[in-house]
Amino acid sequence: MTASTSPPTLSALLSSNPPRISLVHLAHLAEHCERPSDFLAIIKQLLKLTHSDKSDLTDEERQLLYSAYRLSLQQWRSSVKSARLSSIRAELSRKTKGQQPDQTQIGDAFIHAAQSESTLSDYKNSIEKEVVAESREAAQALEQSVISYVLRPESIILYLKLAADCYRLCAELSEKSTERVKFTTTANTLYAKAHGLSSSLPVTNPLRLGVSLNFSVLLYELANQKREACELARVTFDAAISRLDELDEAAYKDATLVMQLLRDNLTLWTQAEQQPR
Repeated sequence: MTASTSPPTLSALLSSNPPRISLVHLAHLAEHCERPSDFLAIIKQLLKLTHSDKSDLTDEERQLLYSAYRLSLQQWRSSVKSARLSSIRAELSRKTKGQQPDQTQIGDAFIHAAQSESTLSDYKNSIEKEVVAESREAAQALEQSVISYVLRPESIILYLKLAADCYRLCAELSEKSTERVKFTTTANTLYAKAHGLSSSLPVTNPLRLGVSLNFSVLLYELANQKREACELARVTFDAAISRLDELDEAAYKDATLVMQLLRDNLTLWTQAEQQPR
């Protein structure tokens, strides 16, 4: 039988300190293979390289960074959502079995359902804690980049926004009120910095629009500043719509995608505020 050796793991590849161009190629491959965790690990290694030579990311690298964080956040949210739904279904199943008239027939099933519910709940909690840890680590990698060296303004805005997105997810998943407040405050500070810096960008710039969109969501859903959230979303939308006719087709499409989300949130929030309490 022919002897063979196992291919090196991604961790081993990254620990060998591959050159920057190799990391870019790896990042593209990980994105193409739909492996968000690998994609993010490669990008964080790329950030370490920029730390060592105090350089900014190229436009291509910055787009990869954005994609890696966006896909990772989507995967983390999806994992938590699935775990929570499974836990809820197990609880409902146990309660339904417990309401059957003949308890002697469903006694074992009731016990097994209760045990399954407990197991699923423990697993759900472990997933949430893991996601919070990974999200916080991802945010800290970006924060370190911002404070380590001078970046282009648009890079700083992007890093601050993505770090705030990660902390917002941590706040959403935190069961302890103290942790929720801490993560919300941190995200609020980073969004506010990004929002202030984004005033140097055109009002139709997708990054500027994205900062305002996510900042308004934090204000409305976590910071309990609903009026401020609505005002931020409204001002951002109105400013952008007045300049749409100046954009080419591609820029128009990018801007209106975010603007639609702003308008959807405004409609939802306005309707909620108008309902009788």
